[in-house]
Amino acid sequence: MKLLPRIVVSVILPMLALAGVALYGGSLLMQSSLLEEQQERAQATLAQSVGRLQLSLGEARDAVRLMAHSDPLAGADLAQIEPALRRWQGASERFESFRFLALHELAASTETALPKLPAELPAELLAALRAGQQAVSAPSINAASGELIMGIATPVFDQRGRQVGALLANLKLEQLLSIPIGNAAQRDARLMVLDAQSRLLAGGLGEEGQALSPVDAASQPQAFAVMASLASKEHAAELSRIAVSHAGTQVIWQALTKRVPELDWQVIYAMPEQSLFERAAKFQQRGLLGLGICALLALAGAALMRHVVLRPLMQLQLAQQRLQAGDSHARASVSGDDEISELARSFNLMAETLDATEQRFRMIFEAFPHPITLASFQDGNYVDVNPAFAAALGIAQQEAIGRSPIDFGLVASMEDLLVKGQELAQTGSLAPELLQTQNAQGEALWLTYSTRLIGSGQDKLVLAVATDITELKTAEAQLRQSEQSLTALFEFAPLPMARTRLTAGSDSPTFWNQAWYRAFGYAPGSCDGMPSTRFDFWVDPAERSRFVDEMVRNEFALNRQAQLRHADGSVRQCEVSGRYIDVGGERTVLASYLDVTEKIRITAELNQLNTRLEARVAERTSELARRNQELDEALSVLKHTQAELVRTEKLSSLGSLVAGIAHELNTPIGNAMLMATTLAARQTEFETAVAEGLRRSVLQEFLRGLREACTMLEASLGRAAELISSFKQVAVDQSSYQLRDFDLQEVLHETALSLGPSLKLSGTSLVEDVPAGLLMHSYPGPLIQVFMNIVNNAVLHAFEPGQAGCVRIKARALGEERVLIELSDDGRGMPSEHLQRAFDPFFTTKLGQGGSGLGLHIVYNLVTGLLGGQVRLSSDSGQGTRLSIELPLRAPQEPS
Repeated sequence: MKLLPRIVVSVILPMLALAGVALYGGSLLMQSSLLEEQQERAQATLAQSVGRLQLSLGEARDAVRLMAHSDPLAGADLAQIEPALRRWQGASERFESFRFLALHELAASTETALPKLPAELPAELLAALRAGQQAVSAPSINAASGELIMGIATPVFDQRGRQVGALLANLKLEQLLSIPIGNAAQRDARLMVLDAQSRLLAGGLGEEGQALSPVDAASQPQAFAVMASLASKEHAAELSRIAVSHAGTQVIWQALTKRVPELDWQVIYAMPEQSLFERAAKFQQRGLLGLGICALLALAGAALMRHVVLRPLMQLQLAQQRLQAGDSHARASVSGDDEISELARSFNLMAETLDATEQRFRMIFEAFPHPITLASFQDGNYVDVNPAFAAALGIAQQEAIGRSPIDFGLVASMEDLLVKGQELAQTGSLAPELLQTQNAQGEALWLTYSTRLIGSGQDKLVLAVATDITELKTAEAQLRQSEQSLTALFEFAPLPMARTRLTAGSDSPTFWNQAWYRAFGYAPGSCDGMPSTRFDFWVDPAERSRFVDEMVRNEFALNRQAQLRHADGSVRQCEVSGRYIDVGGERTVLASYLDVTEKIRITAELNQLNTRLEARVAERTSELARRNQELDEALSVLKHTQAELVRTEKLSSLGSLVAGIAHELNTPIGNAMLMATTLAARQTEFETAVAEGLRRSVLQEFLRGLREACTMLEASLGRAAELISSFKQVAVDQSSYQLRDFDLQEVLHETALSLGPSLKLSGTSLVEDVPAGLLMHSYPGPLIQVFMNIVNNAVLHAFEPGQAGCVRIKARALGEERVLIELSDDGRGMPSEHLQRAFDPFFTTKLGQGGSGLGLHIVYNLVTGLLGGQVRLSSDSGQGTRLSIELPLRAPQEPS
């Protein structure tokens, strides 16, 4: 194990473990102390709450007894009893109501509720009253007041001690229960008061519940779980730990219960364990934080030790490993005057001495111009090669390291390598030998090798020095190949040729190739060795003399015209070319003879034909000029017609817009006229009623009709004003190319309002999804024209007649300078062959059915031209069509 892990395991980890155990034990002791403290506090709180509840109830019962001994009740005078009861009821905040029951009423009562009483009297209460004893009823809700009450019944005796009736008082429990419930002094503590039937009277565990509602798992799951757990506990005088699952979360409560003996009520004290052990949790957090800080400090100390002691040792070890691996520049870092630094300095001095020796050897080894190799004597593999060796074999130096001479063809087989090794071991060197191999590119390589054994023991190396004689061997082979190639080329060349070796004295011997014999009709080989002057080859010797003089002067002559005689005596017109060459140290002349007799004849015929063709071309040129002029005139007329059609298309869309707006205006204006007529008739009726005597009902009816008429007039005229305003803005923008600032949402909305009537007739809905605030400085007129053409094109082409469809317009900003507008429909889509031609002028699938073929063409021209944007169309058959328009927020140019 390393030194640093040993320190961590033997010192740091035991200390941290001991601190963790101490922290855990202290936390358990604190929790136990907090639990005992809470046990005492809960018992005291419950005792105090029960005592206050009994005290308040006793005071209420004493007050009812005192009232029962008052003179009005003891005298049984009903005339005085009712005022006294009302007076007590008004003066008391503790009691809700009082009731006096005469003796005959008490005797006539059944076991059910007494008639006309606000509280119920069960059989036990009636029995106690008849026996002359005070009694209380179970808590209930007064149906009239909604108060939580409890009835207190006390018998009333006269001065002789005879029972004359009973006094029934309804005690308000909300005020009675507020004292014990509000007595929970500790934060997060909860109290509940339950009656004898385990119905909730007051308090709770933070859950909503109504008074007298049964505490169950549905309405109050936490309180129900606490009550159920307390009922199953044997020791009710001690705090009980209760786990409650609520809303997917488990809450732990510490609860205690105490009963009110006289009423058999139950008071439950409960507190969340999280709040109880909050101090212990904080102690644990602080302890864990301190433990973490100690761990961090320990790790920091270990890191410092690693940096100060272990890191220099590791760096020194790493430098030694690099130097052993062959890295001569490996050095240990020195950062002080301690013992480790001194050791590093000694190591660096040794490395520098070794590096100097290595550099001297390496310089000689690398600079030597001939291939040198160092191989291991044990296995024969190369341990180093110089650049000359790698260049000769066409490989990188590193590719040769670790490989055997057999891999490069320098030794034929392993048997040969072993034989050479035995000879080296005996003699210490090998005689130079010539060998042939190939380099990495497959080229032949000739080397002469000298080998010597150096070193001793296990470090024996084989030093081999070679001389590359490949160029010499290659030059010899090329010379032989050149002579053979020249001879073969001369003999089998398709052009008639002659080869003359220049010698002193008489005419030089001349040799003719096979093509020459075929071209000039001589028997093959009959003229070899004979100069051309021997068999009267040249018709004019002067031409031959001039050709030879030019050859001597320039060392070449090209395409000289000459007349040469055929073997049959005919004269041929030829082009003669010649050049001096050096073959094997001899001056040689190569001459070629190209028969151009037929070529001259054909050239003459071609000249005559060209003359005739030039006349015909001039005639055709004149005709084409006339036809081009006619086509230019027709094109001008076509462009004018196209411009008129585009303008007509734009005016047509504006005309249909006017018709739709006019039709849409009929409804609100007609409604306004109807209301105006109705108002006039109502006014006449009202004037008649005023003259005859105005009644309130007639006035109210007239005012109601006037309000309805005004409301309808306001709505109709507002609708008409909105349509006229949108149409006016759209018409102005569409009829003029005015550059202005506008909000894209407003322009699209005005266009949608203008297109509304025509879309309503076709059953097509238009959905706008354009955010506000997309401000543009552009031409709203052309932009409106683009939207109208696209929507109208969708209505005409995307849906079948009578089919309801939807067209959507979406827009979003692209950065800070551009905006993307997408118009899509859910129609039948377009096939691919139509999609490619959609923007072409006059292309339409509805020719004669309302389609002109110019709608999308105008869209393309306006978007890519004046608006400076781009438009893309995508569609699939049956999947609808999407048209994307990308525009700059600022138009690029003014309209021309």
